[in-house]
Amino acid sequence: MAHILVVDDDAQIRLALGEYITRTGHEVSFASNGAEALRQVAAQKVDLILIDIIMPEQGGFETILKFAGLRGRPAIIAMSGGSRQLDLDFVHSIAKQLPIEDFLHKPISFDILGDAIEKALSKRAPGT
Repeated sequence: MAHILVVDDDAQIRLALGEYITRTGHEVSFASNGAEALRQVAAQKVDLILIDIIMPEQGGFETILKFAGLRGRPAIIAMSGGSRQLDLDFVHSIAKQLPIEDFLHKPISFDILGDAIEKALSKRAPGT
């Protein structure tokens, strides 16, 4: 069982992803922005972060870059549906340059999410 942190400013998306993650046997916690996610990772062991790119206060790009310097950092899966101001292809092209395990397009299929989670977790060394 892994501990997965879901970071998204949309409460309905957090709830839906959390219910799915719990059903797959993992522990889940939540953050509504990047600053909250950083505090949670500093306070508890997290194996995987599922993070939205477009969020108010502190978005995903900035947060991922802050996680990149952490020793033994959690695996990271970024996700986005784009926005009115940003084209999804542009967001994806930037995300490919970040230290992440995967990038998922919203709306996310639970089959694709499950595969991405298991793949990201399997790349992590046990105990990190």
